[in-house]
Amino acid sequence: RMVAASNALVRDAPSFAAFYERIAELLTRKSSAPPACLMHDAAASLADGSAVDATKVPAQVGFWFFVLKDAIELHVARTLALLAAHPEIQVRVREEIHAAGPLASAAIDGLRLLEACVVEALRLWTPVPILLRRAERAFSLQNGVPIEAGQQILIHAGAYHRDPRIFGDHADAFSPDAAQRDDFPRI
Repeated sequence: RMVAASNALVRDAPSFAAFYERIAELLTRKSSAPPACLMHDAAASLADGSAVDATKVPAQVGFWFFVLKDAIELHVARTLALLAAHPEIQVRVREEIHAAGPLASAAIDGLRLLEACVVEALRLWTPVPILLRRAERAFSLQNGVPIEAGQQILIHAGAYHRDPRIFGDHADAFSPDAAQRDDFPRI
């Protein structure tokens, strides 16, 4: 019942119907969005009918608009605060940005240290610390607890992101250098 009612005030409000219809219209027409874009993927799944429930894609996009606004501002501020608290990394990020030249999209995409700083800020201060997911297939947790296909699972991502068994000595530390390594766990 909680899942069905979540975001109902925004998702199901008659005043938002035109908003969601416009999103669906924009997603289904030919788009100039880059091919590796979440909006492009949503539009493709709507257009070819492969979306699990195409009626929910526009509502999900609407949700991104509302949620991401504050989250982006907050995480940029947290990333900047971490850089201010770690002047040695701040110097290297500045050097990386200056070396990139004019900041067109390709240059921005190549700012690996800056990206690692943002990823670390997101790991340390997880924007959505608790995730609700549905199991696609049956399996058992490490302690033997069975999970059935279709069962809902509550995942505490915030605890995972600071688990020393996963992140070792970096669990509670800002470690953009470690985050760039291939063997570093992904969030």
